[in-house]
Amino acid sequence: MAAPSNRYNINANPATHRGIAWDFGPRRGWFRRCVNFFVLVVNVVAALALLLTGYGGVFNPENWGGWVFVPMIFPVVLLVSLAIFIIDLIWWRRTALMQGVALLLCAGPIADFCPLNYPRLSMSDEEKANAIKIMTYNVFKFSDFTRAYEGNGNPTLDAILREDADIVCLQECMGITLSRIGRSTPEQIDSVFARYPYVYQGGKNTALLSKFPAEPIPLQINSDTTVRNNGEGAAWRVHIDDDRIINLFNLHLRSLYLTPGDKEQFTGIVKDIVKLDTLDIDGLRFFRANAMAKIAEAAKARADQIKTLEKYIAKYGGKNVIVCGDFNDVNGCYGINSLCHESRLRRTYPLVAFGPTVTFHANHLFFRIDHILFRGDLEPYSISSPRIPYSDHYPLVATFIMK
Repeated sequence: MAAPSNRYNINANPATHRGIAWDFGPRRGWFRRCVNFFVLVVNVVAALALLLTGYGGVFNPENWGGWVFVPMIFPVVLLVSLAIFIIDLIWWRRTALMQGVALLLCAGPIADFCPLNYPRLSMSDEEKANAIKIMTYNVFKFSDFTRAYEGNGNPTLDAILREDADIVCLQECMGITLSRIGRSTPEQIDSVFARYPYVYQGGKNTALLSKFPAEPIPLQINSDTTVRNNGEGAAWRVHIDDDRIINLFNLHLRSLYLTPGDKEQFTGIVKDIVKLDTLDIDGLRFFRANAMAKIAEAAKARADQIKTLEKYIAKYGGKNVIVCGDFNDVNGCYGINSLCHESRLRRTYPLVAFGPTVTFHANHLFFRIDHILFRGDLEPYSISSPRIPYSDHYPLVATFIMK
């Protein structure tokens, strides 16, 4: 009887048998282990990055200014984590569990960035009777950011009148006068005062337009008045009627204080990335050493201003409080986290909005840095950011129902 052929014997010597020369069993196992290890490392890094950026705003930038950048990159990290999670579900289901847990743990920050609330299309008669519409708007000194408006009058004033909010909190507003507002007409100014009989200037750069009577609350949050664009705040006690009062805080916190050259350099870096072009390494290093240091320093100043603001809220806030304005910081930042924790305020946007939005749109810096916080007998009904292009900010408009 002939001996069995070892042509297909996996133990045969590949050097002498062609049928076995192409067997990559051990080599393939080594490659697969390397790939699995790489996938595991990527998932661990992505999960930790998601958690860190999602909750990075709990850390005080006064201790280290670099914390300010952590919440800013959360949207990018979130998109990367979602992509990894989908890929894992297709090819590496075991590691998908890790990414899925990280996404669940970040449900709060995700809902803050991209809420999915079903919009309410109608309001009952009782709700209409108790509705209060509030606008916060950095008006860019009423300049035309587009440099393309060809109509008569000031376009920002027209936009404010069209929105017809009950209370309008303005930042970078030097006053509601013909001399202060470029291209404004006497008819526009008259329309503003007819619509809003209570107009108050709350400092050099903040103002209030109100259909309800109001009285100022003493507020001083500047810690260093020698710095340009250091920020400021103003507060008013707004009397909705004889029994209902809202203590309103209008903020314009310390700006990033980037020069036009810094912003232009950042715009060039973004364009290079989008075009997949070669980055200017020297320019990138200079931006990191110069502009990023300014941003970190500004974050420390804002943290100090938030502490001062919390003391005023504790002293004058009372039951119904609204804090709004240009925070110069993103959702999930330290300032908002601290106000929600220390002053028991709530974020309006994640409760009633649908999808992400931006309120700052200049120099390829697309962030939501204008916010509205509240507490008391106020129920948020809606919030939106109309795309009015004449300032470097979009306004934020919220409707509340006073219970």
